[in-house]
Amino acid sequence: MVYGQATGMVEQGREVNGLISEWHRVFTLGGLVATLPWLINPLIHNPLLKRFLMPSKRQDWGSGHVMLSHEGFFKRRLQTPHLARKGNMLDSFLRMKDSKGDHISVQTAEYECFVFTVGAQDTTAAFMSAFVDHILHNPAVKSRLIEEIDRFDRDGRLTKPVVRYDETTAMPYFMACCQETLRLSPSVSMILPRYASPGGMFLGGSWVPGHIQVSANPFVLHRNRELFGDDADCYRPERWLDDPERVRMMKKYFFAFGYGSRRCIGRHLAMFEGQKFFVQRDRAWSVLQYPCIGQWVFLLPRMPELPWYEIILDRLKAGSCILDVGCCFAQDLRFLAVDGAPAANMYACDITSDFWELSYDLFRDRHFFGARFITADVLDSTSPLRQIKEEIDVFLVNQVFHLFNKERQLVMAKNLVALSHRSSWVVGWHIGSINGVARPVHTGTGGETGSAGSDTKLFHNHETWRDLWQQVGRETNTTWSVETIMGPLWEWGYEKEDTEWMGPAAIGFEFLCRRLV
Repeated sequence: MVYGQATGMVEQGREVNGLISEWHRVFTLGGLVATLPWLINPLIHNPLLKRFLMPSKRQDWGSGHVMLSHEGFFKRRLQTPHLARKGNMLDSFLRMKDSKGDHISVQTAEYECFVFTVGAQDTTAAFMSAFVDHILHNPAVKSRLIEEIDRFDRDGRLTKPVVRYDETTAMPYFMACCQETLRLSPSVSMILPRYASPGGMFLGGSWVPGHIQVSANPFVLHRNRELFGDDADCYRPERWLDDPERVRMMKKYFFAFGYGSRRCIGRHLAMFEGQKFFVQRDRAWSVLQYPCIGQWVFLLPRMPELPWYEIILDRLKAGSCILDVGCCFAQDLRFLAVDGAPAANMYACDITSDFWELSYDLFRDRHFFGARFITADVLDSTSPLRQIKEEIDVFLVNQVFHLFNKERQLVMAKNLVALSHRSSWVVGWHIGSINGVARPVHTGTGGETGSAGSDTKLFHNHETWRDLWQQVGRETNTTWSVETIMGPLWEWGYEKEDTEWMGPAAIGFEFLCRRLV
C-alpha cells in the first residue's frame, strides 16, 4: 500500500526481517518520552547520549533496524518504475507540492512513507481486539451487525473478493459499532498533553497560566454523561444513529485519535485495515457457523506449536503427502509451505469450497500456493476423497473431531483409516475435557458457538481418545498407537469467556495417532 510491494509477512505467515520485534523494542523508550518528557528529553538531547538513544540508520536494532529495512523498500520501489501504476502512497507523496508550489524532496517523501509503514500497527490490533470483544459480549448488537453486512453483500454493495473502504463506511450500523468501540476502548488510553498559550487561559472556570501542560484522557472523556448520555459506560452503538445534533456534539468531543492539528494522521489507515478485516470474517461466518469462526479463532496458528511439527515437515520435504481435513482457511498448510514443504504434496478438503476461496482473498496467494482442494464430506465414505486413497501419509485434523458426537467421530475416523496406509499418521488438535464428556451445546444461528456439527459434542481426555482409536482398530483390522498432550486453553490464546460454553473442565488437546498395522 505504501511502496507497491509486500513485506512478505502475509505470504509467509510470519514476521519478516525482524520488523515487528525490533519495532517493539522502541516502545519502552517511546513510552517514557511520551509520559515523562521532563525526565527523558534532557537525556536524548545530551550530545553524548544522543547517538545511543535517538533513532539512526547506523543502528541495526530497534528503530534503526526498521529504518534500514524500509530504506531498502524505498530504494527498490524507486528502481522499479512499473510499480507506480499501482497507485501506492509513495506516488502520491512524490506528487505533493509545498506552499511555494514546488514538489517535496525525495527525502521528505521517504520520511512520510516511514511514518505510514510503522504507524497503525499495535494500535490497529488493539482496535480490532476491542471490536471483537464488544461484539461478542453483546449478542443483540452482533445479530444486527451481521444482518446489515449480509444485506449489503446480498445487494451487491460489497466488492468481492475484498471489500472496499468506501463500501464499509456506507454501512451505518457497522460504522456505529466502530465508533462505539473507539469511544469505550480507545487504542491509546493515555493523556495527550498540550501547553497553554503564553498568555494563559480559562479552562472549566479555572485559570491556567501560560506554558502549563494540560492533558485529557480519552478513556475518561468518552464516559462523560453530559456528552454521551446516562448510559455512557455501556456499549450501545445506536447512540451514533440518534438525534443528528447530539451525534454532532459527540463527534466534536471524540478524542480517540487526538484532537486539533496534532490529530493522528494515520486514523483513516487504521480504520481502513480494521473495517476490511471484520467484513471478511463475517463472510466466513455466513458460510458455516463453526465455533472457531464465531469466536474469531479460526486462524489460530497451532500447527507449528505441535511437538511433531518438525518431523511432519521433514516427511513432506522427502515426498510424503498431507491432507488437511476440514481445512477452513488452510493456514496450517501455508505454514508448512513457508517452511519449505512442497505445496504440490498438499491436499485440503471441506464440505464447501467457499472457505478455500476466502482464504485466497485473505492471504492473496492464489497464483503461487499450489495445494489441491477437494470438496468432500469426511463423514461420507463415498466422497471424492476416494481418488486419493492410500496416497496420504499425514492426515491433519484440526478443530474437527470436537464438532461431533461419538458415533460421528467413529464414522469419521474409520473413513480416514480407509484412505490411509501402513505408517500413516493422524495428527492435530481440538478442544478436550479433563473428564472426557459429551456435552449438548448451543446450535442457534445467532450464537457465537455456532450451529455446525452435532447437537451434542464429545470432548475427549486421554482415556476416551485412546478408547475411540482402539474401537476404530477393532472395526477396521488396524492397529494404532496414540499420543496425547493436554494443556490449558489460555496457552492457545483463548480467554476465559471463550470457553464458558464448553464447561469448566475444557482443555487443549493435541494428538498423534500412528498406524502400525
